[in-house]
Amino acid sequence: MIHHRGTEAQRKKNRGFCEVDQLLLLLPLVAAAAGEDRQVDWVGDFDKAFELAKERKCPVMVCINSKDREKANDKTAKDIYKDPEFVALSKSFVMVVMSTITHKAAGTCPRFGIVTCEEHLHCWQVLAAKYGDRFVSDAAHGDMITPQHAWFSPDGTLLARKEYWMDKRELLQRMQRALEDVSKEKEKGPGEEVVVEGRISNVVKGFATFNLVDAELYYCGKGQAADECKTPWDYCCVDAGERAAATLSVDARGADGKVLAGALPGLRLLDLVVVKGRLEKDDHGNVTVVATGWFTRERPELPDDLHWPE
Repeated sequence: MIHHRGTEAQRKKNRGFCEVDQLLLLLPLVAAAAGEDRQVDWVGDFDKAFELAKERKCPVMVCINSKDREKANDKTAKDIYKDPEFVALSKSFVMVVMSTITHKAAGTCPRFGIVTCEEHLHCWQVLAAKYGDRFVSDAAHGDMITPQHAWFSPDGTLLARKEYWMDKRELLQRMQRALEDVSKEKEKGPGEEVVVEGRISNVVKGFATFNLVDAELYYCGKGQAADECKTPWDYCCVDAGERAAATLSVDARGADGKVLAGALPGLRLLDLVVVKGRLEKDDHGNVTVVATGWFTRERPELPDDLHWPE
């Protein structure tokens, strides 16, 4: 999904994520200080996790940690997953941990607690079967990218994913962002002013309209030097369902309500742009942002031999 950066009123009031995070993190910290369970409530069944998420109306957080005696994985598992702030905020999610390592033949896993090694291995197998090579570095051998964290909506839509090391602060921020995303999807309605961020994946020739893809979704070749995809902007390496769920249409319209004709100067495919506008939903449930303005935040460096669409 496209990451909503909040309404314009909220942005003027809050002036940044750090202030919001500090306030939002106070509530779970109070609960932890009051003596609630200080261990993450891992769920040992991947499919059951989504059933629980639908019941509780909360996101699923997947924690992949599968390299023992490796600095980033060990610090994440032994320090962050046991930190009171992390544990407190984890109570707002259905939590799933995954590892291919058997730490103990039977009984509770000594590395993570709550679940057995058989359960966290099976969760990984189910994730790999459902999402293909999305979570692995070598599809042929099934090598897991670790540490890695991902957030899903209760219906199974991938909200965000972050590979490799994060310190506690960044991880807590991303957890809070996932909660906000799910909350905003429940609350937002047609006509509301929003600010969204994403990468341009398609521009309709001759009209001021384009598609915006969630910046958390990797375009073909991003971070993979060996990838030789010649059309990275079409996200052809991404599952079609995941790609559709992460895409939003953006229009620029005239006073008559019709999409403006003409080119969009200054915009290129895969540009990371921030768009301000209002939400509009048609009779089929399709959501569009009717833009009142935008700016380019970043333009990725890509191979010189790419043939861009005209």
